[in-house]
Amino acid sequence: MTKTILKLRPNDYWKIGEHESWFTDMAKQGLHLKKTGILFTHFEKGQSKNTKYRIDVTTGSLSVEQKNLYQEYGWDYVTSYGKFRVFSSPEERNAPELHTEPGEQSYTLSMLNKQHCWLAVFVSIAMILFFAIMFSMFFLNNTPYRTLVTGQSFQQLILILVELYVLFSTIQAWSSIRSLRRSLLAGNPIDHHADWRKNRWKNNTLSLALIMLSLVSILLPVMSMIKAETTALPLETDLPIIRLAEIEENTNLKRDAGYSSKDGLDRSNQYQFSWSPVAPVQYETEEHGLIADQQWKDGSGSYSPSIHTQYYEVRFPEIISDGLLRDLMKHYIYEEEEKYLLQNIESDVFEYLYVMEDEEEKQIFAAHGNQVWYIRYYGYASTEKLLSLTEKL
Repeated sequence: MTKTILKLRPNDYWKIGEHESWFTDMAKQGLHLKKTGILFTHFEKGQSKNTKYRIDVTTGSLSVEQKNLYQEYGWDYVTSYGKFRVFSSPEERNAPELHTEPGEQSYTLSMLNKQHCWLAVFVSIAMILFFAIMFSMFFLNNTPYRTLVTGQSFQQLILILVELYVLFSTIQAWSSIRSLRRSLLAGNPIDHHADWRKNRWKNNTLSLALIMLSLVSILLPVMSMIKAETTALPLETDLPIIRLAEIEENTNLKRDAGYSSKDGLDRSNQYQFSWSPVAPVQYETEEHGLIADQQWKDGSGSYSPSIHTQYYEVRFPEIISDGLLRDLMKHYIYEEEEKYLLQNIESDVFEYLYVMEDEEEKQIFAAHGNQVWYIRYYGYASTEKLLSLTEKL
């Protein structure tokens, strides 16, 4: 039973001479070409042989008559990739070259050159549209750090790298085929013994990187879904959040239940855990209380304070923390309010601390090291008390 050996397929498929040389050297090592796939080239392990390989470019599929014609000249058809047809011949057969006139061979590349030219144009236009969409996802709401941290676009960043690679490869293929055609027109034959080793490491590295990036782009959403959790907010917790009981300090404070989901979860008193590569720890909590014997000042009903908290532990805090904090402010504060009501507070605990307040609503934006908080409180507790509790987190 023959053994098949797989080797990463070089991504620079248009380098005809290097491929011919590579196949010949593999045959000397007992690895004989069988077929080429999307990612791998298949070799059949056997005895070492001196075999010549030649690659020809043809339009359309290769008919049986054409294969027989090549065989009459001593060349056996092996496999194809794209428009490239690979033929082999044992050295002892002393088969004549498929092309003896470089200028004549250049015409076989004419159609391929036009196709890759149009392909490069099409891919470039498609990439411009793709990058415009990606740009809008990051900057349409003018909050790129928040978009990145919450994991909504990290996968798109990976896709951008992959698409850049596709664009580069497409343009490089067209440029190389055009250069090869011009070289042949100038009377320079293809070097059938071109050195393929110097580019092998680069090609393998790029291929492996592309495979890994593709796998990561698939796994990231799965990881986020597996790690995501939504549950009831316990009365006692060690989460880095402020509790209503700490703020109100009223023994009559009770939990104010809101609407429940199908699974019975109280959406007004819950916490959600999220994960992303940039912020592996993210909490978002809701807590609503009720003091029945106390009224809102406008007479709208019993006093029902609430607090909403977002907490992030980010990677690369030197880059992310300040940007995320400012994006949170852009997201939750109107531009007019930010201009007149947002206060920058000096703090011995936080590198960044901002407060916006009115009589019933206070919002705090704070960052320390790799930790970022957004706190929104509805109630009558003072800003000073909230800040004091925030600094104890």
